[in-house]
Amino acid sequence: NDRVGEAIGKYFDRGFSGHVTVIKSGSRFSADCMIRLDSGASLQATGDAQDPTLAFEAAADRLETRLRRYKRRLKSHNSGNGNGEPTDIAYTV
Repeated sequence: NDRVGEAIGKYFDRGFSGHVTVIKSGSRFSADCMIRLDSGASLQATGDAQDPTLAFEAAADRLETRLRRYKRRLKSHNSGNGNGEPTDIAYTV
């Protein structure tokens, strides 16, 4: 399934590595997604469901949300004051 790869490609141009683990616990499945971006950031997400595919989809949704928030944080950090306009500062001598 390329869902995680597509989500990463949507927000980042660089490479990544990671793994997905699906564990059965009683009648439920738990999926754990862990990715490491080439920028050094590590993102992790989990999902639980009655079906292993649904558990993975839940984890992939959460991972995509974390990728979007991480990208937004990088953009706001790089833009300085956030709105891209110079700020007037009162100065008196």
